[in-house]
Amino acid sequence: VWSPDGKKIAYLSNKENDSFHKTDLFVYTLEDSTHEKIVPGIKSIPAWINDSLIVYTKISEPNKNGSKYFDLYEYDFNTEKEEQLTEGLRLHSPIYDVINDRIIALNTYDGTANLVVGNRSFTEYEILTNFDNGIQIYSITLYNGNYIIDAVLNHERDLYIIDSSTGELKNMKKEPWDSRDPMYKNNSLLYSDDRYGIHNIYFKNDEEEGYVTNVIGGAFKPD
Repeated sequence: VWSPDGKKIAYLSNKENDSFHKTDLFVYTLEDSTHEKIVPGIKSIPAWINDSLIVYTKISEPNKNGSKYFDLYEYDFNTEKEEQLTEGLRLHSPIYDVINDRIIALNTYDGTANLVVGNRSFTEYEILTNFDNGIQIYSITLYNGNYIIDAVLNHERDLYIIDSSTGELKNMKKEPWDSRDPMYKNNSLLYSDDRYGIHNIYFKNDEEEGYVTNVIGGAFKPD
């Protein structure tokens, strides 16, 4: 994920670990081509608040009952300190809405995912959607004041629009193949689909559309 000033990229990697499932948060600086591990044990893509502040989710320390949950944290590059923002909210995949200064994240409970919207410090928040049908949501992107998600209802991941005021769900792109990892910016939509058997990045705006990649190993999570 690019920083707002375009000088750094935050990413997850299992390098230096002995398992594909153990991922840490790294930052790549374009100016000197250096990679720095920031925080260990991060499982979902982070979001930049500004050039020196980033938010992400990771498993918290056990609570008084011994339970562990994914919670929201922030890391300040100026102070090099981490702060926990939530407790026991089961959150992942946060994004930041710079216009309204709020954070949107996914909550999964009892086998169903929902969107949670909070202020910048997440001291105040609301559960925007009220799904109870087992929907699994994997990522969110801002879309003209609303949200695009990729989710599974029955089979295959599809793209949906969620109304930011009502939480209403509408189909955006529902195909026989898998569509995932949407990113919308500058009136253009990027996502990954496997209509030809391998996931590649697709680009679409009002004037043109088509594949950006053609790789045999699969391409995911455009930014």
